Amino acid sequence: MVGDSIHELDEQSRYATLLDAFDPDAVWLVFAVDGESLDVFRRAREMAMARGFATGFDAVEADLPLIHTLSVGGAEVLLNPRTTMSKPER
Repeated sequence: MVGDSIHELDEQSRYATLLDAFDPDAVWLVFAVDGESLDVFRRAREMAMARGFATGFDAVEADLPLIHTLSVGGAEVLLNPRTTMSKPER
């Protein structure tokens, strides 16, 4: 299933409705990210973190290592425990 585009990813989107159906203390999210999905990933992660979800990502681009910046905030944000693949302690 194709997800919401960057232009559809707002508080009325299918994604926002899906997030609201889950308990952030019981669920953590992992995003599959490639060069074409960076903007959507950043916005989707921002929305999830604002709701209290722990998030991670998996780089799925064929040309690894990724040459794109995954985090607008730099390495400090990218390596934050709430944004890595490991489920953080709560």
